[in-house]
Amino acid sequence: MPLLAIFGNILIPALSGILLFIYFLYFVFIEESKSASNRYFSLFLISFCLFLFGRPVQILSGPHPIPLIINNIRSFLFSAVTIPMVILADFSRPERDRKIRFWPLVILGSLLGAVYCLFNTLTTTGSEVIFSIGSFAVYDSATPSLSPPFYGREVTNGVYLILATILFIDSVGKIRRAENFRQMIYLYNTGKLIFALTFFFGSLLHQWWIYYMGSLASVSFLGSGVALDIRENRKRMDKVISYIREDLIQDLSIDAHMHQQVSDMLELLHIPGDINTFIVLRESEESKTRKGGFRDMNDTLLREISAILDRILGRNQFILMPMGTDMLGICLSIGGEADFGRSETIRTCEYLKKSLEDLNSFDFGIGRSYSGLEDLKKSYHEAVNVLEYAKFIEGGQVIHISDLQDEATRREYPLKEKNAFLAAIRMGDGDKAQEQLGSLMGLLYRYGGETDKLLKVRIYELLGTMIESAMAGGGDVDQLLELSEKLFTESAIIRSQSQLVEWLRTRTDEIIGVVSHSHSDRSKTIVRKAKEYINEHYAEAISVKDVADAVCISESYFKSLFKKSSGYSYSEYLTAVRMDQAKNLLNRTEKSVTEIALDVGFHTPTSFSSLFKRETGHTPTQFKNISRKEGEGQG
Repeated sequence: MPLLAIFGNILIPALSGILLFIYFLYFVFIEESKSASNRYFSLFLISFCLFLFGRPVQILSGPHPIPLIINNIRSFLFSAVTIPMVILADFSRPERDRKIRFWPLVILGSLLGAVYCLFNTLTTTGSEVIFSIGSFAVYDSATPSLSPPFYGREVTNGVYLILATILFIDSVGKIRRAENFRQMIYLYNTGKLIFALTFFFGSLLHQWWIYYMGSLASVSFLGSGVALDIRENRKRMDKVISYIREDLIQDLSIDAHMHQQVSDMLELLHIPGDINTFIVLRESEESKTRKGGFRDMNDTLLREISAILDRILGRNQFILMPMGTDMLGICLSIGGEADFGRSETIRTCEYLKKSLEDLNSFDFGIGRSYSGLEDLKKSYHEAVNVLEYAKFIEGGQVIHISDLQDEATRREYPLKEKNAFLAAIRMGDGDKAQEQLGSLMGLLYRYGGETDKLLKVRIYELLGTMIESAMAGGGDVDQLLELSEKLFTESAIIRSQSQLVEWLRTRTDEIIGVVSHSHSDRSKTIVRKAKEYINEHYAEAISVKDVADAVCISESYFKSLFKKSSGYSYSEYLTAVRMDQAKNLLNRTEKSVTEIALDVGFHTPTSFSSLFKRETGHTPTQFKNISRKEGEGQG
């Protein structure tokens, strides 16, 4: 018996606690997910570890009252934290549902824990020896069963049985209501089910080792489900990040209506929303004969750059943005005065060059640190301007825009008009681009009119940013690269200003044509995928946001694009698909109108019948009868 008592009361809970603690360390320090599910699951793990470790401590702490106090603490922790957290950690539960249920679950668990502690304290009569080895004795609280007036053991066991039942009902309900057989949902809820059953029967039979042993199996299932969810979220997040980069690039060229949307997405990724500084890296001209720029850089080098920035700036304090084929953008947040921002960004760039030999041949263009995301486009264009200047000097330099421009020069440059022109190129709007080009060129003549050479530098810089904007707008990279070589060659032989303007207008139309063609192809692909998604999920309660998410664009953009490309609004197309399916079922099956309504995605037969009559001119029953008669007549 002493061996069984040692095994069930000390070895099993201690071993289970150690393994769960290792699990806890894994999810906190290795997975490092900031999702709500992982936070709740980590709280569940550490509270359950303390509950398990508490058992050996409880019986080894000596006679009454120490075992009673420790048991009350661990049982209250189990009721108020462990059970609520494992329920809330279920990642298939919507965030809004978690917020609604958080306090009710914690309060209910705390009340049950308080009931346990009260009855356990009132009915404990002292200590009893579980086993002894020589003169060493191991004690546990003595709580008589079926002893009036409190019946403490029955009530405390009842508390555990209630908690196990709540967990059982929740896990079974989630399994039954699961929308699809996603592996992670079933793994997690299977773990909850095992946890509930072992705890229920262990408490019912007074065999505590049952749930100590069961904890290993249950947490293995729970942890596997959470780990799979974290990995799937990372895949989704990687996909989202690429679209955030696109939105940021777009934000560099268009008006401020995107700022809040981009800020919200950055917050989702735990990246500061006050990003205010842009650094652009590009291989120096003399080195390009030996390398292909960022087009040939592998993921390993980008990860090395990211790791270095993690170390000096902090994790998630920046965004790496490959731009076109040969440039890399770094967006980051720099606080403090202007001089401090300048020194900090220069220090960061020089540290990167020092740490990675591959970057020694790259020029670093640095824009000013502005007030926030709304001015990031200014910093971006300044960084690009610096790189244009770097073409004419020895390569491999770190240059800040303040090294080239004083404040007066910066205020005079027609940045607003330039941004509007580049935005029109990005959006493939030829008329708007031509309108903005006229305004921009007039101001550029005034800005750089003192020397033809300075104006030439501005035109070179403008050509480069036109190509970059076209790439950011989705234009075919190879076509644009080929066109850029042609543009720079032709621009070198143009002499008069009037000839330059006409030439720019023609070449702007060429660039717009490349972007428009790419937009058209991409739009067709998006609409095709959206239709495929609708055709697969028409029977479900899908919204326009669901379809937009499925094709990875914003809801407002999707509605506009779908209408423009297909001629139908989203709701019109969804209704048409459902009506076609309903007609098919009415013609080919004997299902009732109610069954067909539910099969094609309507909640009630009334709404289905009303819409069907509006679309076809007949009720579903009339349509069915007419179709059958026509079929018999043809037969």
